Amino acid sequence: VLLFQREEGAVSSESHAPWVKNVLLLVGTIVLQELQVAGFFHRGIFSVAIAVVGLWGLIQEAPSNRLKICWVVSTWSLAIFPLLPTAAGEVTSLVWLGGIILAVLTYVMLSPRISSRFRTAGFSATVPTSFTYRQNFQLLLLLLSSYLVYDTESSLYFNQGLPIVNQILSILTLSFSLLSLGFLPPQVHYYDGILYIISCLAAPFILLSISYEVFFYLALGAVLLCWCYMERSLSLSQNLARPHDIMYLEDTRVVLFYMLFCWLAFFGTGNVMGISSFEISSTYRFMTVFQPFTMAALLILKIFLPFAMVASAFGIVIATREISVTGSFYAVVAITDVMSVTLFYFVQDYGSWKEIGVSIGHFAGVNAFILFHILLFGLYRLLFRHGINTDLPSSVDAEKPKGL
Repeated sequence: VLLFQREEGAVSSESHAPWVKNVLLLVGTIVLQELQVAGFFHRGIFSVAIAVVGLWGLIQEAPSNRLKICWVVSTWSLAIFPLLPTAAGEVTSLVWLGGIILAVLTYVMLSPRISSRFRTAGFSATVPTSFTYRQNFQLLLLLLSSYLVYDTESSLYFNQGLPIVNQILSILTLSFSLLSLGFLPPQVHYYDGILYIISCLAAPFILLSISYEVFFYLALGAVLLCWCYMERSLSLSQNLARPHDIMYLEDTRVVLFYMLFCWLAFFGTGNVMGISSFEISSTYRFMTVFQPFTMAALLILKIFLPFAMVASAFGIVIATREISVTGSFYAVVAITDVMSVTLFYFVQDYGSWKEIGVSIGHFAGVNAFILFHILLFGLYRLLFRHGINTDLPSSVDAEKPKGL
């Protein structure tokens, strides 16, 4: 990957000592990258990494104090989850309660009084009526998902089995929510786009949750929403205007944030490499008779949903920052390669079978992430195939994802 310096005509508050900035970026890149590697062995280290990212927002000059507070609160809330036990048991009250809170917060964020804060004063594009109806209907599906979790769990608790009506409604809710992702309006505003994606992915995630995972999803969604707005504020303050086919050294920070959020989605509620961390009871809203392939597909879908949300936010950020899509793709691959080399030296050929298997699993998992990363980029291009309105003065453009 070729990382270029800013051109002499570009605005930079630290242009007096560019080498200092470059050294700090290099050191920060190495530190954050190695923290992610260490997190494979101790999940709590991801809490340290995301807490450091939260402090990063405090030292930025562009965002407002209100945004800084939201950024710190959301990141530090997310930092709690890697510290929680992976086997928390079934606490369905947390699931339906989290679903209701998520629906209420989404409704508040979609209200004109709040959503107007995320748009510039000159933004005049109107949201299509059909899209508004889908947004409101998705809120109803969030409430329906919470009710289905509560009612189905009550029925199973009293040994009444899975009600056929609940099963049908669960399948329809999951199918409609996932299919709705493909109907974002052309030139969708980044704020409407990320909120709609979060709500569409939330309904299936609620149906597949059994404990505090919904609150993890809520915290991750809040961080990603703040991240999109934070990067937009930085773009406005730095007056970015550059070719779309160039990636600068400072853009590695965005790539590292994306990878950190991916690993948090990976380890936030358990070790995905050990599929046993995901209870089979997660599928009881859809079936109670043991069907290994269908249940495995549902568990994999549950794992994939937070990744899809992270990939969508990353797509909005690289459009807002006018970062090269090709450059960001290969930057992720390059950093992942460095992580895989580091983990290669931790592969053991001695000790218990568990220790050997875990070390090999970490190395194989990081390498598999490169292939998974291709799917995430493909998903981002599919969702925003009609363009993104980044609401920037320099890009009234509705940025379209460019080919890799």
